[in-house]
Amino acid sequence: MSAFQNANTTSGFLGHAESNEKTWVWVPDDIEGYLSGWVRSDKDDMVEVVLDSGRGVCCSLL
Repeated sequence: MSAFQNANTTSGFLGHAESNEKTWVWVPDDIEGYLSGWVRSDKDDMVEVVLDSGRGVCCSLL
């Protein structure tokens, strides 16, 4: 395996590991039904979610 292939494999593993550390959620949407995203932060009864589109939204847990 070349050094280039090894670097690509390593970065792929790191990207996969980073993805596994995220808490993925479904956010209700009036048009699509639900949108997938991951929790960036949470405080009290509010969470900030980054949608797959890259847009951030705040949601209430209640």
